[in-house]
Amino acid sequence: MKHRSSLLVVSLLLIAMATAVSAATPEDDCFAANGQWNADESKCVIQSGVRIDLDYPVELAAQPVVAETIDPWLAGIQQEFIASYVPDFTLPSYMNNWTLTASYEIYEHSADVASLVYTVGNYTGGAHPNYLYVTYTFDLIDQSRIALEDLFVRGRDPWTTIAPLVMANLTEQLGDAADGTWIESGSGTNPDNYRAFALTEDSLVFYFAPYQVAAYAAGGVEVRLPLDALEGVIRPQFLAAG
Repeated sequence: MKHRSSLLVVSLLLIAMATAVSAATPEDDCFAANGQWNADESKCVIQSGVRIDLDYPVELAAQPVVAETIDPWLAGIQQEFIASYVPDFTLPSYMNNWTLTASYEIYEHSADVASLVYTVGNYTGGAHPNYLYVTYTFDLIDQSRIALEDLFVRGRDPWTTIAPLVMANLTEQLGDAADGTWIESGSGTNPDNYRAFALTEDSLVFYFAPYQVAAYAAGGVEVRLPLDALEGVIRPQFLAAG
């Protein structure tokens, strides 16, 4: 009886193993080989490499100051990204498929002043992609770039006015995800936290990348401050659209 029981156990184990083997799918085998399953073509593909998609602002390309600023910047981020590519072939192939993207929006404060706001995204094999904001504001008459400090009345500390408005706005936008310490650290009165900015016809806009003022799940956040609320802080030529 004991001998028969042992045979029965062995038979059941063999059946279970056979069932497990037969249950494996091509998708499983593909993943085990660090590949990606192409369902449309029913094939396993192992891919590695760098993909770069950068949008170019042809609307402003005729402006020398724009071309002189954007051309070397776009070339530089491409070169830096490609140089940093170090694949690890022990990882699933999708983690070796790095991507760099850049898309933009243009805001016109006036006929003379325009802001170019880039969202630069990247994936370098981590748990998720990330992105940041790169902005430029141009004086199209003088053919010059307008720095953040150029916006403000000389001799005034703009941040005592701007910081409370920004922090209140961030707290409201983020809701349950708001963390006062995180918000103050990523905005507050530190000018370096406000380098990503734009001027529209009626607002001064600040952009905060993921992780700057909240967790990644909150995404990027933008704060729009009406220019008429900044009278006495913003220089008169930037206060009202002309």
